[in-house]
Amino acid sequence: MSDFQTIKNFLSYNPTRIGSVGGAIFYEHPLLGDETTLLAVYDGYLWDTSEFEVPDSNDTHFWTVQAWDRTRA
Repeated sequence: MSDFQTIKNFLSYNPTRIGSVGGAIFYEHPLLGDETTLLAVYDGYLWDTSEFEVPDSNDTHFWTVQAWDRTRA
């Protein structure tokens, strides 16, 4: 899905920060914008989420993620 090799590379595209919850920082995809799900930086990894909006902190479900870039920053 992506050509981003590291979090540092991802952030070099200046993605729009949408918000944060539970220690995860959510961003719009820097090339596809709101046409795709949000990306998250969490625990030193970049994650592709199933979310189109930042989840509510009161939400009891876990957002579904796939390891997209398991390379630490």
